[in-house]
Amino acid sequence: MIDHYIDYRRVVEEELNKNNIPLMESEVYFFKEIPGFYNFLMALIIYGVKNM
Repeated sequence: MIDHYIDYRRVVEEELNKNNIPLMESEVYFFKEIPGFYNFLMALIIYGVKNM
């Protein structure tokens, strides 16, 4: 049973807003289950991506 829920999308949006980085000009990738780490989640944010 999970005792709490973390809304990672909200967390990333808050951090982008705090740093004046527009979400619409960014790509966000989440990685989990990285070998050697237990319960690890990483977000890679690429800013300045042009829409093609």
